[in-house]
Amino acid sequence: MLDASEGERETRARQIEMNVIASSCSFLSQLLPHLHRFTLSSRDGMTPLDYKDAVPDNPTNDGIIDALALSWKTYDVPNSIVVILTSRNERNLYEILSTRDRKSG
Repeated sequence: MLDASEGERETRARQIEMNVIASSCSFLSQLLPHLHRFTLSSRDGMTPLDYKDAVPDNPTNDGIIDALALSWKTYDVPNSIVVILTSRNERNLYEILSTRDRKSG
């Protein structure tokens, strides 16, 4: 990348580091235990909460967010940012919005 401050004629080379990961389905897979509990409870008249111990939570999205936050912290450049890019016709919009809006714990 070439960069020039306003009013300068000379450009300077700047480094951009890009690391890419795929993290789809972490939000949706986090919801599956709720579906399984509901399905189990519908067959015997119990409530989904009755199956809380039998069907454990699956906090996959939390792990993705915490990993992104830890990588930023480990990189140790205060002005660096994490960017989430999507394609124009993204079909998994709720997944991305969930990741974007979740803060690291």
